[in-house]
Amino acid sequence: MTSTAHSICDGRRRRPSPATVIALIALVVASTGVASGAIPSATDGTITACYDREAGLADNKKGTLRVIDPDAGQACNSAKENTLTWKDGSTLLGRNDKAADADKLDGLDSSGFARFAGAVKFDGTFVEGTGFTVDKGETGEYTIRFPAGTFEGCRFPIVTVTPFLSTGGVVANVSGRVCFGDGGASFSVRVETLSGTPRDTTFMFLAA
Repeated sequence: MTSTAHSICDGRRRRPSPATVIALIALVVASTGVASGAIPSATDGTITACYDREAGLADNKKGTLRVIDPDAGQACNSAKENTLTWKDGSTLLGRNDKAADADKLDGLDSSGFARFAGAVKFDGTFVEGTGFTVDKGETGEYTIRFPAGTFEGCRFPIVTVTPFLSTGGVVANVSGRVCFGDGGASFSVRVETLSGTPRDTTFMFLAA
């Protein structure tokens, strides 16, 4: 009880944390545009400030944060100050906003990274998967084709194939990957025994 009363009656003021100071300055700068037209930076909306880490407690300056204008040649004193930067809130998306290219990755449309999976039976028919067709060639040879518009432009699909044979002893090799400017693509699969003999075998594939 004694310690509680002491903390309530303690007349000392607590210094706000640097994070609190930064948040307050950001709010003031963003809402009023104080100091200069170049704060925030006119180029990218960056706010720059200097945090005093060296001043003694006696002069009550340690922890001081001052906003500067780098575009006007101002800079922090590296001997005693840390440089802090953050963005003006006006450059950020709203809670329900969507970036113009949010459906792209490295400039490519999301359809260019489509993923397909299928299970192809030994006779060339397929029991799992959609969006592709299968051509059965000679023994152990299959060609999987994707129609126009499947991918973004001409892009070779990345393929993984796994033979489905309980007795084991077979391998599946992917070859003949082809892409077309209309977004279509295909790849060939050859299934054979460990000794190199072609064999009709059910297999599964994943293409992306």
